[in-house]
Amino acid sequence: MSADTQSINGLDINTGPSVSTSTHLLIVNALGTTGVTNIIGWNAKIIVDSGGTDGRLFNTDLIDINSGGLLDMASSTSQIDIDLDIFSGRTLAGNGVLLVMGSRANKLSNSGTIHATGGTGTLVISSSGDGAFALNGSNGGVLEAVSLNSTLVINTHAPRCVQRHRERWRQ
Repeated sequence: MSADTQSINGLDINTGPSVSTSTHLLIVNALGTTGVTNIIGWNAKIIVDSGGTDGRLFNTDLIDINSGGLLDMASSTSQIDIDLDIFSGRTLAGNGVLLVMGSRANKLSNSGTIHATGGTGTLVISSSGDGAFALNGSNGGVLEAVSLNSTLVINTHAPRCVQRHRERWRQ
């Protein structure tokens, strides 16, 4: 299987390993299936590096970040086709662009932490289609910029989104 031409049905990163996209496109949504990505356990992470032909280096249908997992955006672009769940104590971090395309009621549910990092980098979470961003999730969620001059932008285009805002934090 070539990283440039094939997709997979599911991906589980469990307790400890890191997976880096490097300059390859990682697709977790094979034709005719719903691709599910789970990042589970302490130090388990996917690092989406910058590069690639169209800038999008990670694409999945569903993604759960749970039990200490981390999705690390490293100046890159990722696309989530259905929904993204960040559970309590878990993290989406970095800078780059995250496109959440689904139309579920809560296509992004954040009970963990979303934070922009990387110096003056910007983390943009953008939406298309119907559905809402539940930025406080079921257990409350945290939005933060952890580096001087870093920016977190939440951009919802859907007409029925519960939360529409653009926030900029400076420390």
